[in-house]
Amino acid sequence: LDLRLSNVLWATDAQGAGEGDLGGYGIVARAADDDLMKAIWLRGRTTGKTVASLPGGGPKRPLGVLEATVPFSRLPPRTFDGPWVDVAAGRRRRADAIVLGEGRAAVKMVRLIAGSPRLHEQVAVSLQDNMALAGATQKGRSPTRELNYLLRQRAAGTLSSGTRVILPWVETRLQPADDLSR
Repeated sequence: LDLRLSNVLWATDAQGAGEGDLGGYGIVARAADDDLMKAIWLRGRTTGKTVASLPGGGPKRPLGVLEATVPFSRLPPRTFDGPWVDVAAGRRRRADAIVLGEGRAAVKMVRLIAGSPRLHEQVAVSLQDNMALAGATQKGRSPTRELNYLLRQRAAGTLSSGTRVILPWVETRLQPADDLSR
């Protein structure tokens, strides 16, 4: 509970297979001040919901009960400002579910943190555009064996460095690592 917030903001992303090859991953980072990191910590742990995602989109059934189901990020807009620095990128060796590619990128980021003593014993934040992975990391487990394996690898990296890593969900259009993963 007494860990301080890191001044490095991370973002990881993966590209799925079928877009020309087996896909890839990208990891980017940027410096962030204490106020921004505190706002991300406070607002990024929950996802907002709205009725429509586009201006003038409106509900599918206008006479039915309106229910907010379209998710949106509650992070401050300046979270996505640059400059973002490319940290790591690569191509995948085999095709599999996108959540596993996203999970591997997140594990690589945790290993980078574990390999840098300057980043130990802090709360790190990494933007994530895969809601299934963001939820599984928050819960600490998944019903799938493959994702649980990645979650255990992630846990080993965070335990060895005394670090806590949170993955607030953001819309894909806001994901800073999206271009690098392509």
